[in-house]
Amino acid sequence: MPLPDSILDEVNNELITDRFAMIEGLIAPSEVAHFSRLADAIETPEWRTLPGRTQFAVRDVQLRSPELAMAVGDSSLMDLARRILGPRVQPVGAILFDKPIGANWKVPPHQVCSSQ
Repeated sequence: MPLPDSILDEVNNELITDRFAMIEGLIAPSEVAHFSRLADAIETPEWRTLPGRTQFAVRDVQLRSPELAMAVGDSSLMDLARRILGPRVQPVGAILFDKPIGANWKVPPHQVCSSQ
């Protein structure tokens, strides 16, 4: 669903002032469900089944699931990123978090940078 220019202007302003923007309804429930199915199909690392585990994330998911990488690259989120940042924007990395309720932790605001 293409976003109207007025929403893009609002997002640009929020990014400039707050360094983030929240857009309700940007990703359709069907798109979220598709991403979830693809993430669930990623080969389960053995640590996900260990009792008392302490690892809750897998880096470089895009390398484990080219289908998920392709779906994200064609998503409404990437469409928005390209409209704001330019046509050469592309995802360069992905992390899959699998955090059970009892293993939650606070993540302070931060920026992940990539030189790829």
